[in-house]
Amino acid sequence: GGAKEVRRWHEGRMTVHNVSLGALTLMPAQQPNRWNTRGPVDYAHILLSLDVIKRILLEEFDRDNATLVLHDVVGFRDSFLEKLFAELLRSLETQNHKGSLYFESLLVVMVSLLLERYSSAPMQTEKSVVAPAVESGGLTPRHLRSVVEFMMGNLNSDIELGDLTALTNLSRAQFFR
Repeated sequence: GGAKEVRRWHEGRMTVHNVSLGALTLMPAQQPNRWNTRGPVDYAHILLSLDVIKRILLEEFDRDNATLVLHDVVGFRDSFLEKLFAELLRSLETQNHKGSLYFESLLVVMVSLLLERYSSAPMQTEKSVVAPAVESGGLTPRHLRSVVEFMMGNLNSDIELGDLTALTNLSRAQFFR
């Protein structure tokens, strides 16, 4: 909607933010706020359930959420996240996103980046530091063959990541590695 001035009342104080076109705001769930916006208003919200964040945190980073705190940031710029957000919105608007491997992949990448860049807990784990050989190994030839055959046989279907991991009997994190 264009550049705007945003006044936000949070935790008993008011802050003023000059927000540029395309900027993002990240807020932890169930946080009380009051807003006053001066300028064109055109925005979209993506509400991520704690269950989704926990699942991605566990599957992508092999971590639980005990120490995780997302930063509270108003009007920040991150060109890659902005493009991911726009693509998620476009995918939602086409209404063929449910169960879509493409949509789910976009969501996983976006949440992973939010966790890496905008949370209190560093996402790099000992496991990911110590195991580059596992990550470079990829799927076994048999697993790769079954995945490719399944995908080729179902090109007109909506293939879900769960379908592919079930073929290999691997966890999602193992499959991605």
